[in-house]
Amino acid sequence: MASTTLASLTEDEIDDLLYFARTGELQDLQTSLSALAKTSNVHERDILTTAVDPNSGNGLLHMASANGHDETLKFLLTLLTSPSQSPSPTESNTINAQNSSGNTPLHWGSLNGNLEAVKVLIAAGADPAMVNKAGHDVVYEAEVNGKEEVVGWLLTEGKGLEKGLSVSGGVREGGEGNHGEEEGEEEGDEAQGLEEGGEVQDLKEGVGKMEMAEKP
Repeated sequence: MASTTLASLTEDEIDDLLYFARTGELQDLQTSLSALAKTSNVHERDILTTAVDPNSGNGLLHMASANGHDETLKFLLTLLTSPSQSPSPTESNTINAQNSSGNTPLHWGSLNGNLEAVKVLIAAGADPAMVNKAGHDVVYEAEVNGKEEVVGWLLTEGKGLEKGLSVSGGVREGGEGNHGEEEGEEEGDEAQGLEEGGEVQDLKEGVGKMEMAEKP
């Protein structure tokens, strides 16, 4: 029986897993997760939790969500909890894991306009009201990047957004809020580990552009 001790992964092993999640190579990801879990005598979900880039803080869920690899994302989420269960605190922490800039997998799916990934994450227990280090929630990020389909769905179906922020900095109906960001504060880098070939507008007006992942 697998132990509850977290796996110890090498840098190369983490890089391989992140690559497979980023590119949507599901079979290779499944094979690697299974082999590493067996070698480390842990559950595959422990590998999922441990496989995080030490510099950017990006995990497998970030990569799959940012690049719109819905089947890969669904598979990874099945490792955490069954559809009939509510996520445990540990599982919720993984689903809502924040990278070095405070962005969750849901932030990345939202700002890249990956609606199916957004739906899958919300169904699994992702919190749409979480804010990143710039003080922005997922609706803000989707709206400022022109992902209106995602914005519309989140405002209609998303829960926990009553106190979220609008792009204009105002408060959405039914709650209070503020940016949590002082004037002139700069955001962290969001470029590490993502697929090449895509750019979206920087999330802070006037900072310029940063490379982000978009579905090929």
